[in-house]
Amino acid sequence: MKILCTGCGQRFDDLLCGGICPYCGRYNDSAAQQQEAQGGPSAPAWQPPEPEGMPAGAAPAAGPAYAAPPAAARQKPVHTGVLPGILCAVLAILLLVELAAFPLAARAAKAAKKAQGFVQAAGTAQAQQNEAFPLGPLKRQVTVGAAERVSGLAGTPAGAGVVRVWCEAKKQKDYASWEAAVYLQIGDTYYAPIDEYRMESVYPELAAEVLDVYELSGTAMAEGWIYFAVPEGAKDATLWLQAQLMGRDYRTSAVQMTGVPVAFEEGGDQE
Repeated sequence: MKILCTGCGQRFDDLLCGGICPYCGRYNDSAAQQQEAQGGPSAPAWQPPEPEGMPAGAAPAAGPAYAAPPAAARQKPVHTGVLPGILCAVLAILLLVELAAFPLAARAAKAAKKAQGFVQAAGTAQAQQNEAFPLGPLKRQVTVGAAERVSGLAGTPAGAGVVRVWCEAKKQKDYASWEAAVYLQIGDTYYAPIDEYRMESVYPELAAEVLDVYELSGTAMAEGWIYFAVPEGAKDATLWLQAQLMGRDYRTSAVQMTGVPVAFEEGGDQE
């Protein structure tokens, strides 16, 4: 509701200003004005305030008639809305950053997923036959011993032969997350060992002394023969012992290989 200021004569909204005139700053009692409007005690018409220092009821000195405040003073205060504008600008910037960062993050995740199938180039080292060397992250001591050709085995394909290499690993106290693998290199070809299950089914007479390659990454003492099916008449080869280091996600993160040159000798007849 608009009321009349008793100080400057301007009308203003009492609910918005709390009774304080926005033009001259005087407090106005809206309840008294409402009572007068409803027929209460009559009050003299509004008069300009008397100059300070003049006795009550004295006639003012001659001077210019009262003039209303200029139009600029009667204008309502303008709210510029700076704070909402700043908030909108901040939200717009955050939206742009998110739109720009999302494709980058998606590409990075895709590249990381694609790279999971690849392992960096393996580190290689050389060791001598019948001499201990470290293998794996805990430097487990491993020794590659005798290398023999095994003849007279039933079930061996024509043109192929079976060779074996003795290997032993010392006991160790701690366990680390890694896996062992073994390959026999003849020329440019790498041969995987005959696994324990095939040895039991095809060559049961030799299965008792087979070394399970997985035992190399354990903690207990491990020893035995590792068998390979290779071309007949093979003499020289390199036994590669591979340590596959595992990451937190149990994927291969690095590979270390140690090569041991071996020369096959004639072993016992298994017939």
